[in-house]
Amino acid sequence: MIDLAIKLLLLIACSIILLRVEPALNRMSPCTPWRMRYAALLLAGGALAGLFGLLDDGKPSLATTCLAAGIAALMLADRRRNPIHRPPHPQGDRHA
Repeated sequence: MIDLAIKLLLLIACSIILLRVEPALNRMSPCTPWRMRYAALLLAGGALAGLFGLLDDGKPSLATTCLAAGIAALMLADRRRNPIHRPPHPQGDRHA
C-alpha cells in the first residue's frame, strides 16, 4: 500500500514538474543565462526519467519521491517579488 502511495506521489510530482518547466523553457529568450536554461532542461529530463521509471515498473525510493515533491512545490510557488497586495495609501505616494 505504501509503495502505491509513493508511486502515485512521484507520478503527480513529475507531472507537475513537466507541466511547469515546458512553458518556462518556451518563454526563455536568447538572453537567458545558460545555467538557467540547462537547469530547466535537467529538471525536465529528471522528471521524464522518473515517469519512464514508473512505466518500467521500477520501485522509486522515498528520498527520490520527497525530492520530486519538493521541486514540484517550488515550481508551484508564487515567485513575484512582493506577493502581498497592500491597498494604496489614501494620500498617494507621499511619505511625509
